[in-house]
Amino acid sequence: MHEDFRISDHLDCAVSLNNIGNILTNQGNYKEAYDSHQQALRIRQKILSSEHPDIACSYNNIGDVLHKQGKYKEAHEHHFQALEIREKSLPADHPRIANSLNNIGSVFESQKNYTRAIDYYQRALDIREKSCRPYTLT
Repeated sequence: MHEDFRISDHLDCAVSLNNIGNILTNQGNYKEAYDSHQQALRIRQKILSSEHPDIACSYNNIGDVLHKQGKYKEAHEHHFQALEIREKSLPADHPRIANSLNNIGSVFESQKNYTRAIDYYQRALDIREKSCRPYTLT
């Protein structure tokens, strides 16, 4: 069965919107960055399963923008959504799970909730220590 997608509903457009959102975030244009990441999320939600890692990526990026704006409650909500999807769809020691844990810890740190921040940073470190291979010079 052939489905008609508008060009804006194509996953490649979501990737471009994501990249634009990242640049806008780096430039401090948070409103535009948020809008771009929201558009990417909407496209991904139309096409992908609710537990697809790319949807987690969108939630993560929106969480980053909200964190930079000091909207900590909303940032946490998005980072926790990203973590939940990643824990369901990726192996337990996947680096993206560690990234989500680190991002949650970072929001707690910004809120000066250092105990919670350390808990999440430690969980991220535990995953990274398991997944990192020592480098050898030859």
